[in-house]
Amino acid sequence: MSQLFTTSGSQTYAVAANATSGTTQVTVPNAGQFMIDNTGNVPVFIGHGANTATANAVIPTTGSPTHGFWVEPNQTKWYSTNQAYNNTPFDTWYVSGITAAGTATIYVTACTTYP
Repeated sequence: MSQLFTTSGSQTYAVAANATSGTTQVTVPNAGQFMIDNTGNVPVFIGHGANTATANAVIPTTGSPTHGFWVEPNQTKWYSTNQAYNNTPFDTWYVSGITAAGTATIYVTACTTYP
């Protein structure tokens, strides 16, 4: 199923995902929403946040939940995020990806979706 969206004047960023988490800084001009494409053949666990520490992707295990979500292989997901930190708007967001095995490239684009 496809959705209509605008890219809110932002660029698309590539995030390399492998067995170790790597964080990429993403400029988001007041978008608050992101489109994420997993172009790899393995699932990727995505971490995100207002700084590199909160964005660090760690695969959850039994009894150890972590912040983030999965993107299945060759899938696209949209998600929303709080666009303020301590009530101060910001235009930088951090995204990281990690895989249990293999590698993938995640493409992140700030956008606004329409129903």
